[in-house]
Amino acid sequence: MIRHEVVQRFYARVHDRYVDPGAPCPELDDETIARLVRAGCLRPVAEASPAPAPEPTPEPPGEDDGLDGLRVAELREIADKRGLTGLSGAKKADLIAALRADAAAGLDPEGE
Repeated sequence: MIRHEVVQRFYARVHDRYVDPGAPCPELDDETIARLVRAGCLRPVAEASPAPAPEPTPEPPGEDDGLDGLRVAELREIADKRGLTGLSGAKKADLIAALRADAAAGLDPEGE
C-alpha cells in the first residue's frame, strides 16, 4: 500500500472535514487519491525500508582473557613465564596491558 502525504489543504467529502498539510492522509478510495495527486494536494511517499541492523561491535581485545580477575602476583607469574621483563614494580593495570599487548603479538594470554 502506498502512503500519501498531504501537501495542500483539501476537503474530504467522505469524512466531511478539511485536511491540512502535515496531517495524516485519511482513508480514501483510489479514484479520489488519483484526483488529489493530480491536483497537487497529495504526494506519494515511498515506504521507508527498515533500517539495516547495526553491525555488532567487536569486543575490545582481552575482555574474555580472565586477566582482570587475577591478583598482581598471578599476573607477575604469567609475565615471568612469558619472558616479559621490567614489570617487577608495575601496577596491575600495567601488567594486564603488557600481557594483552604480548597476546596480541601472537602469544596465548595464559603463556602456554
